[in-house]
Amino acid sequence: MQELENVNKLRKEKPARQSFFRKISGNRYFLGVLLFTIGVVTLSSTVTSFLSLRSQKNPYGAEHTDRTFIIDKRNDVFLKDGAEFQFISGSLHYFRIPEIYWADRIIKAKSAGLDAIQIDIPWNFHEREENHFEFLDQADVEQFIYSAHQQNLLVIARVGPYIGADWSLMRNCSTFLLR
Repeated sequence: MQELENVNKLRKEKPARQSFFRKISGNRYFLGVLLFTIGVVTLSSTVTSFLSLRSQKNPYGAEHTDRTFIIDKRNDVFLKDGAEFQFISGSLHYFRIPEIYWADRIIKAKSAGLDAIQIDIPWNFHEREENHFEFLDQADVEQFIYSAHQQNLLVIARVGPYIGADWSLMRNCSTFLLR
């Protein structure tokens, strides 16, 4: 009889809920955040160096080697090639637009009065398998940037494993990135 009461008592007691972060001590949480940050920096620098090595010759022509961009803090203006410049920028997601429509969307952005395009570069779109990088067809970000250059648009590129833009890191992320 007493055993039955003990079993009923155990059933009625609910274990206290603990959040994920309470299970991790302060030092382990800090170490995890630090390692994640180091990973993000490493991935960003890898993309930059890979893209620069891929195009060793300057596809934009020799006339663009002496261009300048200065932030004039005293007068609170940007100076592009010595003239005042104001960013009028919009965002295009090349990974969501079929490649055959890239030029059309860029021309429409230029027609809307934009002088710069901001693009997000989702790392897990270009490296779906560990050490296998894809920059062809729909993932040819260099071709997209070159198409923007042909319309005299500047490109602001944001690289990262997590880019926002309703792009789920977990859904599109390979398991090796989560280790």
